[in-house]
Amino acid sequence: MKRGIVLAVLLMSLGALVSAPGARAASDALTRVIEGAKKEGAVDVVLPSSLTPEGVSKVEKAIAAKYGVSLKINYTPARSYPQLTAQAISEFRAKVTPSYDLHVSSDSNMFDAVRAGVLEKVDWGPLLPEGTPPQVVQFGGESVAIYTGHVGLLYNPQVISPQDAPVSLSDLGKPKWKGKFVIFPYTDLYSAYSRIYDNARILTDLKAMMNNGAVVDTYPNEYRRFTVGEYPMILITSAFYSQAVKKGIPARFKSLDFAYVTIHQLGVRKGARHPNAARLLIAYMSGPEAHRIWENEIGNGNAFYPDSYEHKLSQEAQKSGLKIFNWSQWPGALEFMGTKASEDLAKEMTRILRAQ
Repeated sequence: MKRGIVLAVLLMSLGALVSAPGARAASDALTRVIEGAKKEGAVDVVLPSSLTPEGVSKVEKAIAAKYGVSLKINYTPARSYPQLTAQAISEFRAKVTPSYDLHVSSDSNMFDAVRAGVLEKVDWGPLLPEGTPPQVVQFGGESVAIYTGHVGLLYNPQVISPQDAPVSLSDLGKPKWKGKFVIFPYTDLYSAYSRIYDNARILTDLKAMMNNGAVVDTYPNEYRRFTVGEYPMILITSAFYSQAVKKGIPARFKSLDFAYVTIHQLGVRKGARHPNAARLLIAYMSGPEAHRIWENEIGNGNAFYPDSYEHKLSQEAQKSGLKIFNWSQWPGALEFMGTKASEDLAKEMTRILRAQ
């Protein structure tokens, strides 16, 4: 018995000796980033429009309290991930200083940025706040997830009953829904349907929706038109559903055809003016404190956190038997992006969507 106790104590002591250098290394890495961020003093960023200037102010105060860094966040709201990605790639190839210190995008567009070599590969482990799920690290350290979203249908249950609500994109092409919905213009998102089904089906569905009076608009504009009652149905991400609920707006959310999960991510741009400030901001934005800001105050959940409404949406989809699609996990999905076949599909979808 005594021998067992001595052995246990010895193993604990050895564990402490082994882990101590690792802990010091982590502390040193974070300290270097903090000191670097203090010297830089600011960070130029484009971040999701849902964050708002008020949200940015809260993040600035939180970073000052947590790290002792008075960081000025020069914030530009993101309007189009594809356009931002194209800009980042263009600047990188032209070897000019990036317009922003970090890049924001979701899976497929972030993959394009990674493939083009736009982003720094960072060892995020020592920088992430305690309690951050390690799964937030994406693309081998070139990006970090800040929130997730389900792509689907947001509708007003006071206008459309849950029993009658569409269950597929094909349903939106039916005469009963003519002129009653808005859809997004993002062809990379529609491309997912070609991976689940085939090209012919998504092209047919898009044509049917357009012929049925679909209006094409960006996420922010879609949401505004929904909140003022202009349209009772919009294709959008679940973050806007959460925002509607928090504001007391009648709303329900429904996955169409399958559960479509997107991962919204941040990465440090190569050649950034303020690289340490960018690393510190990204690390904070993925941690538990920022998760509470994102979800409770802004409405953007993160499925990597078990207490998130996004995690619950994923569980509900699994229970209902829906397939779950994510670009980074669906076999062959990311590899499809950037091929001639995907480019041809995107061109044809763009042609259809512009015919309104």
